[in-house]
Amino acid sequence: VVLRRLAKQQLAVNVLRCMANGLLELNVFHLTAAMSVCEKAADWRLAVDLLRGMPGRDVVANEVTYAVALSACAKGSMWPQAFALLGQQVAQTESSYNAAINA
Repeated sequence: VVLRRLAKQQLAVNVLRCMANGLLELNVFHLTAAMSVCEKAADWRLAVDLLRGMPGRDVVANEVTYAVALSACAKGSMWPQAFALLGQQVAQTESSYNAAINA
């Protein structure tokens, strides 16, 4: 089961890498989708790494992006990271606070 989860995460990251290498413009939807795969696989580190890498790709995270990252942190019981992300989010929402609290 762990190998299957890892394969899905790596596949998502490899698709992003191939897109970037093929000079295709990555956007918030591509990156959030990859983060969602990580969140479902309980890989909060990779989800947060993808979020943190967005500015370097000239991509602006949106509310959904932060919600996915917060949910990944919650699944990993990583409340310090969840609260740090909450502080970085421009427009906090009720669902953001709930996700951070659930971490």
